Amino acid sequence: MQVVTCPECGGYVALDSKRCQNCGHWMNPTTASELPKAAERSSTRRRSRFQEDMKSPRKVAFFVVCIIVFFVLIAVAVFFALGGGHSPEIKFIADGGSYMVTVTYLDGNGIHQAQYSRSGHFEWKVTGASSANMILMSDTAASVTGKAYVDDRLVDQQSGTYVMISATP
Repeated sequence: MQVVTCPECGGYVALDSKRCQNCGHWMNPTTASELPKAAERSSTRRRSRFQEDMKSPRKVAFFVVCIIVFFVLIAVAVFFALGGGHSPEIKFIADGGSYMVTVTYLDGNGIHQAQYSRSGHFEWKVTGASSANMILMSDTAASVTGKAYVDDRLVDQQSGTYVMISATP
């Protein structure tokens, strides 16, 4: 069986083959008749499969798109891993006579609590908490009203001398 060298990849191909088994290049009769001389050359350099694939513009475009998608996915993962994205805001509002306020919230650093003695209007905000509670205790028999908002959306509202409201994004 006589062997010739493929003009595309430099691989050895049987003379009666229609295509190169290495790169898929079509071997036509005029090329095949000229190739026995080239097969005798010992300094034929073979290209790698990657070099062959990069000759096709469609394959190059596909390769570039894959790399771009890979880096975009990495960037998105890093963004969310570092706490990117939307952090909800929890807001409590209280109105009434004289009252005691206890606010408790949970975030990535643990549980936090604060107490205030107020009269009239009271407003408290936290961003990035996973949940929060507010307890209002009236110092007198007067009613106290408490409201809880998550991103300016009312989620809980109560009135009375003892009020406990919650907000969870």
